[in-house]
Amino acid sequence: MTWAMRWLTEGPDSGKGSPDWSDWKERPYLRYEMSSAEPSLSWNIALRFLRNERLPFLEGFYSLAAGAVSRKFQGGVETRDGINGVPLTNAVLATHLRNMLVFENLEQSGLEILRNSPSAWLLPGREIRIERAPTYFGETAFRIRASSSGVEADVQLPKRNPLRTFKIHLVDPRGRPLREVRINGAEVPIVEPDAVVIERPPAELKITAEFRN
Repeated sequence: MTWAMRWLTEGPDSGKGSPDWSDWKERPYLRYEMSSAEPSLSWNIALRFLRNERLPFLEGFYSLAAGAVSRKFQGGVETRDGINGVPLTNAVLATHLRNMLVFENLEQSGLEILRNSPSAWLLPGREIRIERAPTYFGETAFRIRASSSGVEADVQLPKRNPLRTFKIHLVDPRGRPLREVRINGAEVPIVEPDAVVIERPPAELKITAEFRN
């Protein structure tokens, strides 16, 4: 996948753009991170997510939402003007959205929330709420409230399989790094500028994070 990605992003067809994607004589290329052949099969977007290449991932996610969904009935399509009613596209979009909200990092026996998510989700006054989300580790739930100074989050972690790590990504819309983080009232060290990482977390967390002014 890594070499294929290099061919798509650095090869002879990189940077190519055409409004007509129905010419099958052309080699596939990426346009705004979306495949020119079949948008729903843009596997490169999943690779961007796993690499934590947040902005290219989001570019691909929004490209799918704009270019792989019919304007007439809001359903998935094989190509922009091609076969309609392709459920795969809807499933791919839902999977990307689910991974942004809740992602199981099985290599680290951990759970992550808001990984590679849009910073606009944390604009002041906004709230993100998830209830009874099924994961490999068990059900999880959280409520995140954003303000002009930071974020407050109440998290209920799974109990079926213990977590080794928990991580909440907090990308400030104004680009400010974290200044102070408290978990269940106790201040904890900041190990990443835009994420809170907890080893061996308790089942219930109240997180208060403030950004630098």
